[in-house]
Amino acid sequence: MEAVSAGAPVLAFIMVALHSTKKVYEAVSDIKNGPDLVEKLAAAVTNLQSVLTQLSNCPAVTSPDPETDLGAILALIKTCSEDVLRYEKQLGKVRTSPDEKGLGRAWKRFMTVLHEKDFQQMSVGVNHHVSALGVHLGLIQSSTASISKRKLVDLNDAISKQAGNDQTQIALLQHQSTDLSIIKDNVNSVTDLSLSIQGQIRETVTPLFQRIEQTAGVSATQYENISVLLQALQHQVSGLVNHSSHLKPVPQSEPQGLVCSGSTDNKGDSKSDHELLNRIERLCQLAKQKEGQKSDNEAEGIIDDLDALLESVSVQLSHSSSEYRPSRKRPIDVVQKEGRNNSRELKRMRSLLTSSDSVLINQKGI
Repeated sequence: MEAVSAGAPVLAFIMVALHSTKKVYEAVSDIKNGPDLVEKLAAAVTNLQSVLTQLSNCPAVTSPDPETDLGAILALIKTCSEDVLRYEKQLGKVRTSPDEKGLGRAWKRFMTVLHEKDFQQMSVGVNHHVSALGVHLGLIQSSTASISKRKLVDLNDAISKQAGNDQTQIALLQHQSTDLSIIKDNVNSVTDLSLSIQGQIRETVTPLFQRIEQTAGVSATQYENISVLLQALQHQVSGLVNHSSHLKPVPQSEPQGLVCSGSTDNKGDSKSDHELLNRIERLCQLAKQKEGQKSDNEAEGIIDDLDALLESVSVQLSHSSSEYRPSRKRPIDVVQKEGRNNSRELKRMRSLLTSSDSVLINQKGI
């Protein structure tokens, strides 16, 4: 707004000066057969019109820049406009009109000769304004060009700076893109590693579950067989104990040491047989219990009973095979085979118990 307000009065005074200059030129052109100063004045007025026209079309005046100082040229144009108006009035006195008669024309022609010095002053004044306005027009154009050049330089610097910033942003975006690519690769690696670990865990856990299921099924099946086996063993051991109680004492002809030793062994065997019956009774009670799980201490007791049972059965079978004759219905090899089978079943049961953290009682087979 300040630039427009500064250029508006300059342009207004230029228009006034152009209008007055046109009137002066017309007045000078109407003077016929005048002195040479009239022609010089006409040429000076033409030059002034040219300078004023250039000023009216100058961008510094029509669209002034805030940095352009128009104060000096505004003062010159004001002075020029005032002088041209004064010249117009002076020339009006000697200007002839088309309706004037010959006497009036002759008189005004004579007046031009009398006012020759006035024409000379007008010519000097107009040439002065032409020179002053021409110099200031050049200064304004030079200043405008300098300002435009500086603005172009500033614009170029701004463009270069913006280009540098753009390059920096592009480099930053490329770096971020690289970082994102690295992060993506890391995520993919972690995902692949996670899938690999899951696969390894699955490969490790699946056989464990299968082993647990198989162990549970085998244990349930074996418990049913062992329950029947223990009951049969209980009856067999009971029969052996009863049968041994009816044996005749050793003859007196044998050495005393052997007799005493035999008597002591019989008492020890009787006590061991009762303890063995108690162990078998405890094992048989397991078949009557409800479905459940035994702790470490209870499982250890079961294992101890099985160990004692294995040892006692082996001893009893050895004694029975050496002291008694087998019946016709059950030969000695059949008895020994059954004993070995029973011993094998007990050993299998013991191995299952010792390989487990806890003991499942009376579980149904899968």
